[in-house]
Amino acid sequence: MPQNNKKIKELSALSFEEALAKLENVVRGMEDSGTTLDQMIARFEEGRILAEVCRKKLNTLKQKVELLAGEKAGTAEWSDVPQEEELTDAEDDFSLSSDSDSEDELKF
Repeated sequence: MPQNNKKIKELSALSFEEALAKLENVVRGMEDSGTTLDQMIARFEEGRILAEVCRKKLNTLKQKVELLAGEKAGTAEWSDVPQEEELTDAEDDFSLSSDSDSEDELKF
C-alpha cells in the first residue's frame, strides 16, 4: 500500500499542533451528516493515523520532561530522546485495546 505509506510519512512530518488541528478537522468532517460511507472510511483512516502521530509525539515530549525532572536542580541538560518507532503501515497493525486503563486506546 504505497499510497498509505506515503500518507503516513506525510502526516508524521507534521508538528503536534498541526497534527492535532488536522485531527480535529477530520472529526468535524465525520460529524457532517452529508458524509458518504466512502468519505467516512477515508476520514477514519486518516484520523487514526493522526491520533497515533499525536500520541507518539506526546510520548517523546513526556520522556524529555521526565529526563529533565530527574536531574538535580540547575544541572539538567537537554538531550535528545530517541523518537518512538516511525509509524508503519497502520492498516495491518490497528486494533482497539480492551485491556488498557484508558477506554478505546488506539494501538498500532
